[in-house]
Amino acid sequence: KHECNCDLMFKLAALGLQEILGDYGHVDDAAIKILKKSNLISQTVFNKFTSPQLVFSEVIRHYKSLQGWSRGKAIINYLNKATELRGYGVHYYQVNVVIAPRGTCSYPVLK
Repeated sequence: KHECNCDLMFKLAALGLQEILGDYGHVDDAAIKILKKSNLISQTVFNKFTSPQLVFSEVIRHYKSLQGWSRGKAIINYLNKATELRGYGVHYYQVNVVIAPRGTCSYPVLK
């Protein structure tokens, strides 16, 4: 089971919108269209809420607060915030482990 830091995910999605669209233009339709087509919000976030509209409204609330941010500032802040995600930098590999009298040994599983 994956844990969801939804507020962090909303902020990341808002930063993505700022990078893609620039400043909020008082029309939610363009932002929602991008949110639906992109992977800015994970399915885990949608599963936590009763309707997608609640998720979109939270992202747009954060997006509005980024008024005046440059594309570069949004990208840098996105990358900095992404490091706060649980599991950031963790890569999972399937390995075989051998336990022997002299110790343990692990090696990757080849497919």
